[in-house]
Amino acid sequence: MTLLKAILHMIGMVLIPMAIAYVFLYTIGSFIAWDTNPSHWWLFTSITGRCLFIMYTIGALANVPTFWEQFGD
Repeated sequence: MTLLKAILHMIGMVLIPMAIAYVFLYTIGSFIAWDTNPSHWWLFTSITGRCLFIMYTIGALANVPTFWEQFGD
């Protein structure tokens, strides 16, 4: 049971910062495109935009430990 608890804790530690990053991206993208439907955005309809989105996701994942370090031990 402790292994399952540890796995769920680690998943939560990654999902919370990623959810914050994606909400930030959605908010900024909605204002830039003046459209709340992400499937109409340049970010998801072009190859360049998709590559930028992948780089954004990798950057957000790389900064997950930094996010949690802000709250101390």
